[in-house]
Amino acid sequence: MNLTLPYPSDLSVFAESIRGHANRHTPDDQWTPGATVSDHSASLMSALSEAGWFDLLDEDDAGKHYFGIGAIELGRAGAPYSCVGALLGGSVAASNVVLYGRESQVAATLTSEGKLHYREVVRSHPVPYTDSLGVHLVDEFGPSRFEDSATRVNAWRTATTGYIAGLSLKCLELSVEHARNREAFGGPLAAIDAVQMKLADAAVATEALRLTATQGDCSLDELLYAGEASKQVAANAHQVLGAMGFTMEYELQRYTRRIRALSLLSKSWADDSEQTDLVQS
Repeated sequence: MNLTLPYPSDLSVFAESIRGHANRHTPDDQWTPGATVSDHSASLMSALSEAGWFDLLDEDDAGKHYFGIGAIELGRAGAPYSCVGALLGGSVAASNVVLYGRESQVAATLTSEGKLHYREVVRSHPVPYTDSLGVHLVDEFGPSRFEDSATRVNAWRTATTGYIAGLSLKCLELSVEHARNREAFGGPLAAIDAVQMKLADAAVATEALRLTATQGDCSLDELLYAGEASKQVAANAHQVLGAMGFTMEYELQRYTRRIRALSLLSKSWADDSEQTDLVQS
């Protein structure tokens, strides 16, 4: 299934460009239980930079719709989240937990005053996680600085919301494809009323996420909503696919793992007490 997303012509061209780069430069998922894996792709980061992804930060209101639309395509392709996190100007961090947090990287957190706090990662070590996000625990931070950049924060929130919408869209696509092709009780699985209801609920939630992301300037509440709504889309997709959806051989689990991870990340920015929930042994 290939859902066509309706955008004005200039936004459609941009979405097509991002989709092409994501499909060409997204690495295969190497995650296994207990692994410390990073899916960061330097080639994708370079391609997006050449496509003007990061230049949009200088476009003020003109660029805000592009972040959501472009990030939908990144999420839909299962592309590395590092391309979205980099909009903050550093690796996304919560306390001493840093995504893609190799030594010499710069960790970015948000203060209660809304400023970005940048700290150099001097010493860190990778930890097992439920996804290929290169999660590190930082043992020592170096010098820090603060930046008052609402543009970066808004871009990151909007792009992360769009990325989550893209993950949800892929879950929907996979479940619809399975329901149409799988035979059950003498006909396609998609003919069963209960399955149709699950798919319809997932489709409504996904469309709401898409519209939220493409409006630009997503708030923290909208980002938190995206995390919760996407988890329900993923749950519906798994109910349609059954046990097959949890196997490593089928790609649905790749998207639902990332949905769960980013939902936790979003909550960590809203409530410091949940930051320790990011790490799982």
